[in-house]
Amino acid sequence: MERKIFGPVVLTILWCTLALLIVPTLSHPSARPQKDQKISLLEDQIIPELNKVVFSSTETASQSLAETGEVRSQLTEKRKPDHPEVIIALETAKRILNAEFVYLMDRSGTVVASTSDHEGKNLTGNNYLFRRYFQGARKGNNVIYPALGVTTRQRGVYFSSPVYSAQKQAFIGVVVVKIPVKDLDRLFLRYEEPIFLLTPEGIVFATNRKETLYHYTTPLQPETMERIQAERQFADQPLKPFPAFLDKDTVVFDQQRYLVVRKDVIQGWSIIAFHRDNGLFEISRAAFFSILGVIFVLVVILILLLRHNLAIRKVEGALRKSQELFQSLFTLAPDGIVITSMEGEILAYNDSFLEIVKSDRTSIADHNIRDFYDNPDRDRPALITLLGTKKIIKSYPLTLKNSSGEVRKASVSTAFIDYQGKTCMESIYRDITDLENMEEQLRFAQKMEMIGTLAGGLAHDINNMLSGITGSLSLLRMHSDKERGVSKANFLKYLDIMEGASKNVAAMARQLLTLARENEPSLGSVDLNASVRQVLKICQYSLDKTISFETSYSKHPALVTADPVHIEQVLLNLCINAAHAMTIMKPEADTPGGILAISVERALHAPVHPAGDSGIQDRGFWLISVSDQGVGMSPDEIEKIFTPFYTTKQQGKGSGLGLSMVNNIIKRYQGVLEVSSTPGRGSTFKIYLPATELPPPEHHVEES
Repeated sequence: MERKIFGPVVLTILWCTLALLIVPTLSHPSARPQKDQKISLLEDQIIPELNKVVFSSTETASQSLAETGEVRSQLTEKRKPDHPEVIIALETAKRILNAEFVYLMDRSGTVVASTSDHEGKNLTGNNYLFRRYFQGARKGNNVIYPALGVTTRQRGVYFSSPVYSAQKQAFIGVVVVKIPVKDLDRLFLRYEEPIFLLTPEGIVFATNRKETLYHYTTPLQPETMERIQAERQFADQPLKPFPAFLDKDTVVFDQQRYLVVRKDVIQGWSIIAFHRDNGLFEISRAAFFSILGVIFVLVVILILLLRHNLAIRKVEGALRKSQELFQSLFTLAPDGIVITSMEGEILAYNDSFLEIVKSDRTSIADHNIRDFYDNPDRDRPALITLLGTKKIIKSYPLTLKNSSGEVRKASVSTAFIDYQGKTCMESIYRDITDLENMEEQLRFAQKMEMIGTLAGGLAHDINNMLSGITGSLSLLRMHSDKERGVSKANFLKYLDIMEGASKNVAAMARQLLTLARENEPSLGSVDLNASVRQVLKICQYSLDKTISFETSYSKHPALVTADPVHIEQVLLNLCINAAHAMTIMKPEADTPGGILAISVERALHAPVHPAGDSGIQDRGFWLISVSDQGVGMSPDEIEKIFTPFYTTKQQGKGSGLGLSMVNNIIKRYQGVLEVSSTPGRGSTFKIYLPATELPPPEHHVEES
């Protein structure tokens, strides 16, 4: 690669040497285009057409309009603005002169009558006291003034003439005719080489080279620049210097040397035309060697650039491989990946995404990502708002609706990326519908296991209650066999005993049925105090009688957003585990039983910030603590307890699903589960759930 550059380098050196020998022999007065011929071109063609199009007729017309009776009457008779008579005169002048606006100002510079443009807008009511064409006319002069319209933002040439009262006794206003420059532009576009119309200050106002508009061709004094800005001659358009000031006979413009031909027009206006200089010119040996030195420097730079180019190609090769790897991962990923604009336009996607939404490459082009949201008006803005706050979102729960209308549960992770030069969203969608169904089945299986555990304890209490009922019935039968029969007081006492026992049995049956029901999660506002009390009733009936309970409730309702059945399932599971840790899991030598303590209290912060709603930390948390005096756990056991099917109980005593389900439920509600335990001393489970409403600081209500 590098060897290939030596041929061009040698040719460059030979060419420079040849030029060194030939250039000094060239004569200076070569066939140069005659400047006089170009001046003649301006005088005979350009300037006459310019006068015909703009200057001559318009200046005369503005003077004549200033002397009409309609104009004077508008200014002297205190007529309302835009009086019909004066508007007719102004519209006639506009039509004849092909003007953009013709308007009349009073002596304060306020427009009192104006023609309208093609949109029906006029300038009546505007004040142009600051414009030079008003100031000059007030001094008695006819002014030709170039400007960019403050209101219209269009270039125009303004012709102003003073208006006097009868017999020219007093100055009463100014007539202004604004001619658009479109005719000038069309005139200049007929010429191939650059041509410019300059204002008296030397600023380009019309040209066939639009990039040079509003460039000043000679240096502007600070006071001139300040005056132009004060008059807002070119509105807010910034003025820039011309690529080369036109104060010489030749100029280099767009890498071409031109002859400069200048001709004055009227009131300081001038035209400059460039004409290509095809003649050769002399060059000194010193200048030539300087050029040759520059060429050698450029050759050295070229070599360095070639080496740099090789390095860039290596980097580009690595980048290309990286892009190929990304494309491979993008295509083969089992999760759906899609890139969308902020408006939801689908820009890129993989096959897995098509499988999730049940679409194909032909029909996906007609869809917006919002079409696959089950509730786009709610979910899409919420996702974008959260992403704007967190920058990256992981495992955001979302409900989708595929092309078949089937609703699917999904987990989406998304982030902002720069794609095709604009900010977009790259999202990874994982269909978790089947996974959630499996989790629900596992939850139900664990619930049935828990109900079986509770049923053993409840059976003993139900048997005692039934014994009370059958015993009362036997006493009634025995008294009825006697001659005296049963007294009313005894009869009512036995009825009360049977009724109370029946109600207790019915209550326990209802609690079991409530726990065992299988339905869709029903989110609502749940008071954790009420949930603990409900679970405690079941535990007091069903758990080993060697266990005593201590409870502590919050004074105010501990409100969270959840399904009450899920909360009760979590609490029952922890209570059953605590009871087992204090009974069947204790060594035979130890006395079974102990204290199971449950408390509900407020917590301002959780030990780990949960993912999801960014306002959780502002609302705070409710903390449920479940403590026991059981066998406890080692650190190694604590690390494994949330793994499905792992259990510390004896074989046949537990399925290992309970704590796994507890952990999943707490995560579903954006909560945190914390465990601490000491072997032989007991365990404490702390559940942090985001508060729906957080009351002021409070005292706890202790119960036992």
